[in-house]
Amino acid sequence: MSAQTLLTDTEYSILEKLWDLDRPVSLKELLEIFNNEGRTWKLPTLKAFVARLLDAGYLDVELGKRYYLYKSAIDRVTYEQKNAQYYLDQMHDGSYTKFLCALTGGNALTPEQEDTLNDWILQCKERGADR
Repeated sequence: MSAQTLLTDTEYSILEKLWDLDRPVSLKELLEIFNNEGRTWKLPTLKAFVARLLDAGYLDVELGKRYYLYKSAIDRVTYEQKNAQYYLDQMHDGSYTKFLCALTGGNALTPEQEDTLNDWILQCKERGADR
């Protein structure tokens, strides 16, 4: 899977649904689930989204008794980490400092934000020492 393959909102919603279901599902079942939630997709529409997710390596496919079954090839935490790292690299040259400056608009951190950031730094150091 390429970390540069950014997902549309619709593709992400498909991946999210598969994470929530936590089991392989057929296109027909997935279509029914989304349509019951208010989407008005047709099968070719869903197939197009699923094909892109397969091509990008986000989904795995297996042959069921009568249908292909689809499941996520990446867990939510790994996806979020790769997506965050891609954003950091592309938008802020991989710099946490540049990211935090953009996030705060160049303003000083509040004492609460500073405490949270310091706690996070300590946790990262502790995890690094455990390895």
